[in-house]
Amino acid sequence: MRIKTNLKNKPTNRQILKMNRISIKLAGITAAAMVIAMAPACSDDLYDAANPAANTRIVATIDNGVVSRSSVDPENYTSGDVGMLWDPNDSIGVFTSVSANVPFANESASSVKNTVFAGTLPSGETVTYAYYPYDRRNADASATALRGTLPAGQRWDASRSIEGDFKYGTPANVSNDGIRMSFTHLFALIRFEINAAGTPLNGQRLQSITVSSENRTLAGEFTADITRSPATATFTEASRDVTLRLLQQPELTSSVTRAYMSVAPTVKAGEKLHITLSTDRKDASFDVEATADFVANGILNFKLTLSEFADEAHGWTVSDRPALTSLAIRT
Repeated sequence: MRIKTNLKNKPTNRQILKMNRISIKLAGITAAAMVIAMAPACSDDLYDAANPAANTRIVATIDNGVVSRSSVDPENYTSGDVGMLWDPNDSIGVFTSVSANVPFANESASSVKNTVFAGTLPSGETVTYAYYPYDRRNADASATALRGTLPAGQRWDASRSIEGDFKYGTPANVSNDGIRMSFTHLFALIRFEINAAGTPLNGQRLQSITVSSENRTLAGEFTADITRSPATATFTEASRDVTLRLLQQPELTSSVTRAYMSVAPTVKAGEKLHITLSTDRKDASFDVEATADFVANGILNFKLTLSEFADEAHGWTVSDRPALTSLAIRT
């Protein structure tokens, strides 16, 4: 069974991949969700001047439906869109025409939809580029060759933090709050929605999700050129699979289990992806085929009603995982 894709320019910028009753959607953020998630706020709402010594502040604005992926907003919007938050420990690296990789810290004391990053620059220098997350490895790097890591092993837990996100921005304008800067994502985000009813995995605890490609890089070490629009990434160490560990090990039932994974936007239409779900007792694997290119700065909604993949056409296999029954310590 193929994933049939219709690409239309809707007001929501949503690209929908339909597969009979199963769909994987490349979703943007609706206009309504943008208002909810990223509405401009006054300076008192944005930050509390946690670093009064800083002489420069950057207001992290998000345009064209792009959202921060620092962590997932726990609120479930009726529109079905994904809300995102900036976290207190977030920091960005800032470049000027003279200075490189200057750390700017988030001034908010809690996870918020809008925030300000503060730092100190030499007098007279003008901000040219910024990226997230700040990395000390880029102390000697230029904005054309920033080092970064898209992990092949990622985690998902109750903190709702997203691993493997990398975004970049350029200044838009200056307001009373600071320099407004728009950020764009270098990679794609997968949202899994898993329903295990009617399958051997029902009632078991989900430990991990693995997505694999036969010939496409999905993660690894990379360098990015954020002076280009759009920015480009070159992988120096590549992995063709990404495994997401679910630290809370939620129970799989007829209710939807959600989790999020960052991937490189390399998969092309017509290519196959192999998915493995590992529980505390079993491994289940199956294939899906994409009929649209994966794109940077997008959210891919993987609606996995497992009973609809449990057939020969999808290569469905289930195997028991070895159980640890005893442990002997030899001295």
